[in-house]
This record gives sequence, C-alpha cells and structure tokens, in this order.
Amino acid sequence: MSKRTNQTFVDPDDIGEASPMEYKTESTLDDASPDTNGDPVGSEERAKQDPVKMPLWYFDKYDLDGNGKPIPSIAHVNAIMDMFPKKIDTAPFFGNDKTASEKLAKEYDADVKALVDAYRPLLAYEAGDTGFNFMMFANATWGKYLTALVEFGNDVSRFSDQEMPDWLVTREDNAFGMGRKARLVRDVLAILSDEFKLKNAVITPKNVRSAVQRHLQGLAQWTFDKHADSSARVSGKLNEANAEYVQGTLASM
Repeated sequence: MSKRTNQTFVDPDDIGEASPMEYKTESTLDDASPDTNGDPVGSEERAKQDPVKMPLWYFDKYDLDGNGKPIPSIAHVNAIMDMFPKKIDTAPFFGNDKTASEKLAKEYDADVKALVDAYRPLLAYEAGDTGFNFMMFANATWGKYLTALVEFGNDVSRFSDQEMPDWLVTREDNAFGMGRKARLVRDVLAILSDEFKLKNAVITPKNVRSAVQRHLQGLAQWTFDKHADSSARVSGKLNEANAEYVQGTLASM
C-alpha cells in the first residue's frame, strides 16, 4: 500500500521561516506596544470614556443613568408629585382684599365659561379625540404647574435674607399664573367630561407624573448639553423668616 503525501504542504523548517502559529520575536519588559508589560494601562482600559462631570446643582433636579445619559431625578419627580394631592382640589387664590378678590373670582368664572363655550362646537365631530387631547393637555398643564411650584420653592431656599433677584420674581409670577391656568383646565374638564364621551376624562397622578417626567427629560438633556464638564454651585441657608415666606407663598399658589 503506497503512502499518500500532501503535495501542497510546506514545512516552515524547510524554508527557515516561522510558522504563523509562532512568534518570530519576543517582547522585552520595556516594550511599550499595546497590551505588553510596558503598557500597564492596556487597550481595553484606555478605550473607556472618562466619567461625565456635571456641576453639583445639576443633581438637584436631574441625574445620570448607568450609561452617563441625562435623566430626571427620581427624588425631584417624587417631590413634585407630593404636591399633587395638596393642590388638585384647591380653588384659585385671588388675594386677601375682599373687593379685588371678588372681581378676580368673577373674571375666573367668565374664563371657564368662555373656554367651555369655545370647545363645545368642536365636539360635534370626533368628540372622543377632542376630549382625549384636552384631557392630556390638562394633565400636562398640571405637571408644569406643580414643577414650577416646587422649583420656585427650591430656588427661594437658596437665599437667606437677600432680596429676591428679578429672575426669581419672574419665576414667582409664573408659578401663580400656572396655578390659575391649571385650575382653569381642571374646571373646564370637569364640566365637559361627559360630553367628551370618554370613560375617565380626569386628571390623574399617573398621567401628571408621566407629563412631569417628559418635561424634565427635555430639560435634563438641554442642561446636560450646556453644562457638561463645568462646575459651580451656589447654596445658601434658609433662615426662619425666609422659610415662613416660602411656606406662605406656596400655600397661596
């Protein structure tokens, strides 16, 4: 029986070259090429991105997920939602002056009626779609109002006996205005809920929370893009007089 040979096989020893499975040269201890003793960090470690650095105040409202992406702070969302049961059934604040408050109350009732009258013609066709869109708008409005309320209180707490800056006064006015708007859409929704032909045309904590998270997610991304790798924090101790002012103001919003 004849011995069969592979005519295409070439023994590296016959031509004096190293096999593909062999290293022709050995690395030395001072070799700095990747992943050698002279490269103690290693390619894998070098490939990792540096940790995201954000100013400390960023974490008052926002956070970073496991991949370093901006997200709303759960604690901040919870603080906002804690205000929901305290505010959802409250009437608008029209001030302490009786005459002025009665006038403002009449204007408020007129605005509610005007909104109801404006929406009713839209319910002739696709009342369910119109009602659903208004219901979600009402939930989103309450989310923005509660957010404005809590963030105003947080901002005021950073000042002790200092006079409020103009931007904070503007934020206070906005919180009052959002409170009026939120109650307007709440009262309109209550009047038109049956005409919307929806099973549950109401403002709910679940829907408000979702609206708050969507709103804060956009702000978290914007803040991240603008302030990543910067650093600054201004903080102050809230004195007793300022604490009383904050509590009184938030109660009336």
